Amino acid sequence: MGYYDLEVLRKKALRFYERGAVQADWLQEDDTLFPLRISLKRPSEKEIRSRFETIRKAIKMLESAGLPLEYRRFQFAALGEQRLPIGVVFGTREDYLRLLGLQERFNAFVAESRVVLDAFPALYLLLVEKPKLIESYTGAWERIVSVCRYLIAHPHPHIYLRELPIEGVDTKFIASHKKVLDLLLTHLLPKEAYNATITTLANGGFEAKYGFLTPQPMIRFRLLDPSDAISGQMNLALPKSAFESLQTEVERIFVIENLATFLAFPPCPKSMIVFGSGYGARDLKGARWMADKHLYYWGDLDSHGFAILSQFRTLFPHTRSLMMDRPTADRFAHLAVEEPKEKRYEGAAERLTEEERELLEDLRQKAFRLEQERIPIGYVQEQLHALLSCIII
Repeated sequence: MGYYDLEVLRKKALRFYERGAVQADWLQEDDTLFPLRISLKRPSEKEIRSRFETIRKAIKMLESAGLPLEYRRFQFAALGEQRLPIGVVFGTREDYLRLLGLQERFNAFVAESRVVLDAFPALYLLLVEKPKLIESYTGAWERIVSVCRYLIAHPHPHIYLRELPIEGVDTKFIASHKKVLDLLLTHLLPKEAYNATITTLANGGFEAKYGFLTPQPMIRFRLLDPSDAISGQMNLALPKSAFESLQTEVERIFVIENLATFLAFPPCPKSMIVFGSGYGARDLKGARWMADKHLYYWGDLDSHGFAILSQFRTLFPHTRSLMMDRPTADRFAHLAVEEPKEKRYEGAAERLTEEERELLEDLRQKAFRLEQERIPIGYVQEQLHALLSCIII
């Protein structure tokens, strides 16, 4: 019907709370929102005559709900004078909260707002601007405040999140509250206490921005010559910083994408193979000692393989590709699969040779993808002999 519907009226009244107007009014202590009036649409004489009993019951239901109705008398040609509700007027915030069943929810908002403002009065304008912020993290504010206090007292703490000496605050808590912590900390900390250039909080961004330690990527590598073994070990993994300072007498390094191929790669004198794990090869940026070695990159024969090769050459421009050529593509074309268009890399790959660029365009047009694990190890051995004059041990 649309007239005097109790549920519709409740929803209209609740909107003031759900958008934060009631909370902002309390924060500003000006009480300009109340009395709060919500207009009611009045039915026409024709509608009253055709639905008289329905309208009468709807008005009774509004009255039974205890809503503070505002009435006005109307003169109708056939019905004469009728007294009809034209609005609901909540005289005070207390009336509004009580009649809509919001008292408990509002009391929690007030209590948690005071926790924040007692600790950090400087956040007052932020809460007024974002009055829904408090209820977005109900039950967590004491711990959020504790984290902020700790970082104010210990900027750039240089510890892992797991080491925060705050009861109830663990890595899972931080992970689910990074956004609000970042919002508050950028208002509370001096500029020199965090890295403002970091805008992404995921994947270690929060930790880097506020000076926490993060687990280092592990660089996995195999020494392909037993004479280069370290403490008798040839299959090793080191934290990124340790790999960057590695001292080795190897003369050539192969970087590849696929783990199975990494493990099966043939032995080779004075050589090492590094598991780049696709775009993870960028983690090798700090290993500047690699710039003095003969460096080879072997990736999949597809658009992403060449994109990674191009990217890798931004780190090490002297890198040569291995088995990323037309003879390899032609010889094993029967083992290739289709590279779906939606997964294809269509961006620029600027650091390719002319032959590599032509092959990339051909692969894109044919949706051609030859994964390196499909290439027989025997062929790999042939290429090592031909390209590197390598003696298989």
